[in-house]
Amino acid sequence: MKLAVQENRVPGKTLTEQVALAEDMGFEGMEFWGADIPERIPEITNAFRGRKIRPSTICSGHQGALICADPKERQAAREGILQRLKIAGDLGMVGLIVVPGFQRHKSIPDLSPFKTDRELEMDVLVAQLQQMAPEAETTGAIILLEPLNRYESHFLNRQMDAVEICKRVASPSVQVLCDFFHMNIEEYNTPQTLRQVGTYCKHVHLADNTRQEPGSGSIDFKAGFAALKEIGFAGYMAYECGFCDYPNHEPRLRRSVKYLQGCM
Repeated sequence: MKLAVQENRVPGKTLTEQVALAEDMGFEGMEFWGADIPERIPEITNAFRGRKIRPSTICSGHQGALICADPKERQAAREGILQRLKIAGDLGMVGLIVVPGFQRHKSIPDLSPFKTDRELEMDVLVAQLQQMAPEAETTGAIILLEPLNRYESHFLNRQMDAVEICKRVASPSVQVLCDFFHMNIEEYNTPQTLRQVGTYCKHVHLADNTRQEPGSGSIDFKAGFAALKEIGFAGYMAYECGFCDYPNHEPRLRRSVKYLQGCM
């Protein structure tokens, strides 16, 4: 297992400075927001040249939503996802994090007794992922479905919901991201859930129950990491959290890294 960190969680005036500092702290990967990633490929390539730390993942950033009622929004999402997935593959990243829809996206209407809105959303999502899968498989990167808690999304809240989608799509290009913060809200037992997700888990997000840095709250990361080891997870675990003293948080970040290294 390898610790990673989202770019904007690391102090520094330039990406080169941030990458150097992250490596010095003990991080092995860095995650990037995907909105402007197409324009940043040379910058990212140069910043990591000669470094042990690697670019790990792209976090969303595409337009539209895969389960939006508007077909134009769904098309924009598919195109944006495939574009960023190719970039991820070209940069040697694991993949692109995809949230099918947030609370703000208009859901597909309930057509009971034919199908409920959730059943339709599942079907529409699976159909689009199956459509994208052949091209996605050529990129060398994977789509990482991220379940969110009920306050951020009406859809895909539980980890096993994401596993169900992966099984229906039946492509190695569609896998699961497990987020400790969201699991702490939605799952009865995070370590047991990780064991159930098993090898579908290809990436992890880290934040404590406070949604600040690991070690600031009550989540049992040692038990969670033990479960990840049991399922053979060897990928990146990226900090996606806030800091109460941001932007003067470097000491807290260093302490948190040492804490997680001890949990590992």
